[in-house]
Amino acid sequence: MAGDEVSVLRLCSVCHSPLGKLTFKKENMMLAAPKAPVWCDACKANRREIREVEGRKQAILQEHRTYPHSSLDIDLEDVAILPTAN
Repeated sequence: MAGDEVSVLRLCSVCHSPLGKLTFKKENMMLAAPKAPVWCDACKANRREIREVEGRKQAILQEHRTYPHSSLDIDLEDVAILPTAN
């Protein structure tokens, strides 16, 4: 079932360009990226990857729109892509 799956983006840890996309069952999801470097076409070098749940930034923005207008403004560029634990 598609509702039991989560899409995870593989991103370069340096330039954050996409390296690919993985789909996991929720119970098997692993955000910890392998320690082996992968090739980044944008950097033209082997880099560590980070994994990000697809749609996270959009979900943060959508939730922020439900806040009162007196709350602080948020810029999606300020939403950090958190590195994975080693």
